[in-house]
Amino acid sequence: MSSNKKSLTYLYIGIFILVIVVSSLTTVYISRGLSSSNSFSGNNEKGGTNSNTAPTRFGVFDGHENCVKAIHERVNGKVIGLVSDDRTAKYEIYNDTNQITFQGEIQPPETKFLSKQRSTYHASFKCSTSSSDNSVINLNIEQNK
Repeated sequence: MSSNKKSLTYLYIGIFILVIVVSSLTTVYISRGLSSSNSFSGNNEKGGTNSNTAPTRFGVFDGHENCVKAIHERVNGKVIGLVSDDRTAKYEIYNDTNQITFQGEIQPPETKFLSKQRSTYHASFKCSTSSSDNSVINLNIEQNK
């Protein structure tokens, strides 16, 4: 009986190893087949399936730093606080731009900074960047006193 138990144990081990090998080979075969025909894996870094179908486009939030830099350069005074409103960020298809809005506190150049409430005014910024080259196209500043 002892040799029967041993042979049965070896049989179970052999079946176990065979199942592992077959399942591993099947997984590799299926994953290679899917990756070669997968439409989501493409050559472009920013989108599209290959270079023939769609041009590369920057995402809505890719121009965030460019907008912040443009706001600091174009505002009359010093930017004390600046927050982007990510809920209003969008891609405009008719002019191929990405738009992000910001809310900020600005200290006028002639005003001494005493506190955020006493020395600043509130401003809204609407920044449009090109989705093709990520440059700032338009920056609207609306001063709220």
